[in-house]
Amino acid sequence: MNPNDLTTLIGTVGFPIVAYGAMFWYMVKQNQSHKEEMDKMAQALNNNTIALQKLTDKFDERTESED
Repeated sequence: MNPNDLTTLIGTVGFPIVAYGAMFWYMVKQNQSHKEEMDKMAQALNNNTIALQKLTDKFDERTESED
């Protein structure tokens, strides 16, 4: 294998390998970002559920006392 063959091989195969590596890194970062986002969404949903339950309990207390 002479230097020209090596240069051609790197030019032909090198870019796809680097592009694949960059896309893999991007995908990993996106997955981490999405997980953090979904954790925040789940926490907000849990907080809203608790608040709704408290409101429901207060509403039930008032309607029971009016009867």
